[in-house]
Amino acid sequence: MIENNGFLMLRSDEIQTYLDANQPGREIKLVQLHHTWSPEYKHFDGKNHFTRQASMRESHLARGFSDIAQHFTVFPDGLIVTGRSLEQNPAGIVGANKGAICIENFGNFDARQDKMTAEQADAIITLTAVLCKVFGLKPETAVTYHAWWTAKGQALGDYHPAKSAKTCPGTAFFGGNTRDAFLKNLLPRIKDAMQTKEENEVRYKYYEDLPDCWKPLIAKLVRKGYLHGKGDGVLDLTEDMIRVWATNDNAGLYGE
Repeated sequence: MIENNGFLMLRSDEIQTYLDANQPGREIKLVQLHHTWSPEYKHFDGKNHFTRQASMRESHLARGFSDIAQHFTVFPDGLIVTGRSLEQNPAGIVGANKGAICIENFGNFDARQDKMTAEQADAIITLTAVLCKVFGLKPETAVTYHAWWTAKGQALGDYHPAKSAKTCPGTAFFGGNTRDAFLKNLLPRIKDAMQTKEENEVRYKYYEDLPDCWKPLIAKLVRKGYLHGKGDGVLDLTEDMIRVWATNDNAGLYGE
């Protein structure tokens, strides 16, 4: 993970750890998929992830938003940059922002425009799959496209050129922006990614299960209100989560 200007840049294999360590207090019910349209691939040079993200934030602030609209931006090289706090609803789709996570995919994926890289496609699938898994969502009902909504926030359930607010996430996005294209092309890959996610990682359900070396840190996080668990004493922690917290604690983020 690399930090710059308040954003974090993550590999797709770091998303699970990031989400485990940054669980929002609000209920998550939807995952929005968008494309930036502009900027597009010709505006990405392989090194300007943070400057592009900062530019989008400035543009959104100028439009009156409280912050950058999206929670994540997926770039053509497959790297993912964080945006708006997960504690806040996005400003992505009128009528579908409450309880949503917003993913912006860098590029213009309308027909005959940018051809999505394999790296970006894999990252979109992984990010969407991990979000659905972490928040207990069924992708067939939780994933939504901007094109499936009117400009006034009416749910259409599909892309209708005369009614949809936008073509977003693009008329060529994973074979199209229709619901049929989603069901045939993207949904199976999301579900496969959810199934193949490694399940054999070590998890610590209760405080007593933790190695002694980690107990003081977890007790501190609970005492300070950074860690709440799942109720009835259940923590359900992974080693990756604890390592992130340990790094943050060594940096002094949690105080004494």
